Amino acid sequence: MVNKLKINEELEKNRQIQLASATLKENQRLEWRQKIEEEVKKVLEDARFGSKADSAERALAAKNAQEAYLYELEMRKDEIREFCTARGITHLIHFTRFQNLNKILRVGLYSRSHLEQLPVNEIPQFNDQERWDNCKEAICLSIGYPNYKMFNVHSQSDRSMWVVLELNPAILWELDCAFCRENASSRKVRNISLSERKQSSALFQMFGEYPESDRQKLHLPDDYPTHPQAEVLVFETIRPKYIQSVHFFDAAKLQYWQEHHPLIRQPEMQANRYYFNPRSDYQFWQPSVSVQNTVQQDVPEPEIPFDVSDFDHYPGEESSNWEIF
Repeated sequence: MVNKLKINEELEKNRQIQLASATLKENQRLEWRQKIEEEVKKVLEDARFGSKADSAERALAAKNAQEAYLYELEMRKDEIREFCTARGITHLIHFTRFQNLNKILRVGLYSRSHLEQLPVNEIPQFNDQERWDNCKEAICLSIGYPNYKMFNVHSQSDRSMWVVLELNPAILWELDCAFCRENASSRKVRNISLSERKQSSALFQMFGEYPESDRQKLHLPDDYPTHPQAEVLVFETIRPKYIQSVHFFDAAKLQYWQEHHPLIRQPEMQANRYYFNPRSDYQFWQPSVSVQNTVQQDVPEPEIPFDVSDFDHYPGEESSNWEIF
């Protein structure tokens, strides 16, 4: 037992060193990016007022600066990829209604803003009727495990009418993503600019400690963000190639799907209720007595112990009646 604790401590120490190193690289990259942007701005400004004789030289300088900027983006991709490998992040999560699966497997996941432009008869039923994160152009994903609070709110009437998609983590470094340490609708997250949330350091912070929590005491797997409502906003279409597997609530629903959609490109399909349960640490995130006392009677009680003033609204009605499958 002692040896196991020592091994865990050593592993955690190595992760912290890795995280500190990645954060340092991120800070250095941000400084470099700022210098590049300043150089490009200066070159373009000089080109407006300079002579024609040196315009070719300025154009070459601008091209070099642009190439350096693209190289900087490649560095960011490498940092995110390396971090995901170190953390053992093998999949992202998106839950959706069973009726949407056919279209998703054919064309992929599209943002709310795109879907709202479709003919009325083709617009799907949305999970969240309001997008308080102010990012309708983004698709919401979780890392490792669904946002069980939101999933329970939407699926509790009939869980068999929902499916959970596992997606390739390459989305995090191949597509335009923003990383939110908590629910993207919270004022705490919305007060952080999108450009900051798109930095690799924002991804690292999703796995950091909270003052009131300890990852080891919560027994969180390495690939789970600390906060159960942490999410990733993806600002591009997620093509079907990124879908790794689909989880159905029961075998009957899986069989129905396979019988009625035999020709659609099928990722791995399984009847598995694992993702239809709350996360293993859900009891820790239940509201404390002090938090409950601050909530007005006519306001749904939040499941996550945030200060009620942190939200302009509550993202979904609360239900504490969990049936573990």
